[in-house]
Amino acid sequence: RQFRSLLAETLRARTNRLVVEGGDFEMAGKTQLGGRLLEMGYDVQKRAVVVRFDAILREGAGDASFKTRRFESVVNVMEPKAKYVGPAINQAANDVARQVADWVQGA
Repeated sequence: RQFRSLLAETLRARTNRLVVEGGDFEMAGKTQLGGRLLEMGYDVQKRAVVVRFDAILREGAGDASFKTRRFESVVNVMEPKAKYVGPAINQAANDVARQVADWVQGA
């Protein structure tokens, strides 16, 4: 849920679009973004934080077009300790949110 809020705020800031989270309104916009957060955490083998998000963008009504794309950010971490992992997760999540917003803006 936190990533959804981060993504919504990033979309608002970078695309100048009205962004509605969840089921706040009864009507849907002509552009809808959905997706699944596949990974968000520390990967022991990579010694890095990984954030991975699969996005689905629907544009138009009726015969809408759909686009899909996977976004990922990997941030290396010195040690698997909270003081390093926490900021790395923040950095990676913000990076993925920016990637998604730029993709939506260019669509």
